Amino acid sequence: MRLLKRAFAVLALAGFFFASVAAQEKFTTPLIPREVLFGNPERADPQISPDGTQLGYLAPVDGVLNVWIRTLGKADDRAVTADKHRGIRNFLWQYDNRHILYTQDLGGTRTGGSTRPISLPSKPKI
Repeated sequence: MRLLKRAFAVLALAGFFFASVAAQEKFTTPLIPREVLFGNPERADPQISPDGTQLGYLAPVDGVLNVWIRTLGKADDRAVTADKHRGIRNFLWQYDNRHILYTQDLGGTRTGGSTRPISLPSKPKI
């Protein structure tokens, strides 16, 4: 029984030794930059308006996510919100195709924030 305990202890120590040597091995694969993992997306949450003529999405303005609108088939992208603090994470089209609602965290409390309506211009500025 004593011999079995010693053999087990020697195997355990050898296992810990080999595990520590393997842990010190240098990896050749570079780490993924934090900006890629945690930064703002280029564009996110695309939504087509109820009448199918416009596309809304989230994209950064000066590094902060805001709502952008574009007419489908055209390159007239324009930001319709101007948040400069915490960013906008989601929005909804209203059925009249002229308004969107978005939620916004105010003061960093993350307790639901507030919902704000935005009226879209009838003709886009190009």
